[in-house]
Amino acid sequence: MASENSEPATELVRLLECRVCLEGVKNCLICCHCSQPFCQDCIVRWIQENGKCPNCRQNLTCKGSLVKVATFDRIQELLMDESQNRCGQHPKDYLSLYCKLCQQSICARCLHSDQHMEHKDEVVLVDDIYDQSEYRLRYTMVKIERERATTVTLLDGLKDNLKTVTQLLNDDIKVLEGNLSKIDELHHEVEESLNSKKDATTLREMMEILRTAESFNLKQTQVLEKLHFQKSSSPHFVTIKFKVDENDESDNKPVLESLTVNGGSVGR
Repeated sequence: MASENSEPATELVRLLECRVCLEGVKNCLICCHCSQPFCQDCIVRWIQENGKCPNCRQNLTCKGSLVKVATFDRIQELLMDESQNRCGQHPKDYLSLYCKLCQQSICARCLHSDQHMEHKDEVVLVDDIYDQSEYRLRYTMVKIERERATTVTLLDGLKDNLKTVTQLLNDDIKVLEGNLSKIDELHHEVEESLNSKKDATTLREMMEILRTAESFNLKQTQVLEKLHFQKSSSPHFVTIKFKVDENDESDNKPVLESLTVNGGSVGR
């Protein structure tokens, strides 16, 4: 049946060929004198240079000399679809089978060729493998979308944590910068006190500075201990690797293959 239909199809391809570019017509316009189809872009450029139909030589500069025919475009699309589904080695036959071993569509004649003769047990109908592939694709996309939702949740959580940590760090920076300013101020006061005259007034000022310095030193020690603790208890970089069975279509979770913390591997 395919052999009987191939010659008319070939004739249709020839009839729908643009006489300018010699390819299938696109956005078809036909000459009102000879009904020859042309691509819209091709015939417009031709008329600008020649003014006459390249097929019948009639004048095409008058309004209405070219007629738009959308049906031709649809026929061209159908012919292209049909040609795409024909075998490259046997143009008269359709690609109705699929060789799983070679991972390619073949026709009935290919099945009996030397290339696929030994692959008969691996050949199925194109419709069957299409349905299977469509199911696998949809199933895979469902899993990907599920992972996407998880990724979005994790990302939002990390962003929130980053904001919190950033705020805490900014607060700590302000405290440390304030302490540095206070230390510089104390140094200045101490230098003035030590260089002053040794009398009761200077002693009173020195004792006041000493109390301030000791109180500040205690607070500074507490702040530094707190920051050291935060640094030692901060999260480490963790890398987790999973081993996934690509052939497993169940909803089982991936198996943990390895865990790396700060560059060091940890056994399962």
